[in-house]
Amino acid sequence: MEVDPEPHKIHRCRFFKWKPGAITCLAFTEDGTRIAVGRENGDIEIWREWHCELVIPGYGDKGSVYRVLWLPRVSNEEEKGSSAGFPRLFTAGLNGRLVEYDLHSLKPKEGLSSYGGAIWSCETNGDRTDVALGCEDGTARIYSRVEGSDAPLVYKGVIGSQKGRILSLCYGKRRVASSPTTEEVLAMGSNRGRISLWSTKTGELRVDMQADKFGRDP
Repeated sequence: MEVDPEPHKIHRCRFFKWKPGAITCLAFTEDGTRIAVGRENGDIEIWREWHCELVIPGYGDKGSVYRVLWLPRVSNEEEKGSSAGFPRLFTAGLNGRLVEYDLHSLKPKEGLSSYGGAIWSCETNGDRTDVALGCEDGTARIYSRVEGSDAPLVYKGVIGSQKGRILSLCYGKRRVASSPTTEEVLAMGSNRGRISLWSTKTGELRVDMQADKFGRDP
């Protein structure tokens, strides 16, 4: 009887139930070449042409990511290694902090308090100089870029005050009554079905309506 000279090889494997990581938020860079992906476990992934370039590990529920956004970089002096060519990356979540990340070390770089509790929404204005944070206490907290610098954002102030948490934000332009000019406004949507428009220059309320009453049968 002929014996196989090759020894038998044993392969051991284990099976586990794969649980996909929920995606909580997405944001394209201004040029559309990259997309930031925020996951439920706090991980942040940077994808380019459907290839994952970077992964920033999260910290479980304490680092939950509900919003992610990019801001243009003024200077390239601080860019190193794998972070070269990237704009500035920020995240916000229910921990009430706006966090900027170092894309070279893949670690949090700067954390700023919302001063209004959990952050449910965030948005940049048209010039991408201001960042509005929709907070648990019914206000929008505004942070601004330092002109001509990539220094940490600075606290500018608060806009609005209403009952309920601010789940959505949107900057826009509104025509001033009896004038051909327009002013910048910040629209705020709450979990109580209310929409309000506020002047970003004066902080005054321009429009306030209970949106959940529209479109319903009497």
